Amino acid sequence: MTLYPHSRRLNFRILFFFGFKKKLQKSKDFILKAVKVNSSVLRNVDDKFKSDKDIVIAAIEGGNSDSSFVKNVEKYNKVRASETVNFDELELLRKRMLLSVTDLASILGASRMSYYTWLEDGIMRKSNIKKVNSKIDKLENIVSKYNWPNEVLELNPKDRKEKLIELLNS
Repeated sequence: MTLYPHSRRLNFRILFFFGFKKKLQKSKDFILKAVKVNSSVLRNVDDKFKSDKDIVIAAIEGGNSDSSFVKNVEKYNKVRASETVNFDELELLRKRMLLSVTDLASILGASRMSYYTWLEDGIMRKSNIKKVNSKIDKLENIVSKYNWPNEVLELNPKDRKEKLIELLNS
């Protein structure tokens, strides 16, 4: 259905503000196409689409990019880069300390699934970043100060984790 054949941009705005909004609001394909035409459509979609990587990239790369939206994404990326956790280093630290994913996740105050999501997506809530970075600093100090894991190699994994928690809390 073409409402105004001369203006695809106007068509998408009309679809979002009238009748089709509820039906198509959950369609990633539709939103992806709409954002490619005009990134300002992103302002009117559900929050889950605003954080979808494919949709955000389409909005930035689209020929009719909304400059304020692009500036906000650039600002977000700068903040995100300065306040992140290096997941590659975290994974190396986990392996060096002979910890299972479950053990490290519980030490960090997260579930195993959350840990895997962090590794896969490279994204973490701001509220967790400081907490996790603080724990990483403590773990790195334990490695250097207590010659970890050499001092606890003979311990079974459960005892090793208990010893680590004891050191973290001291």
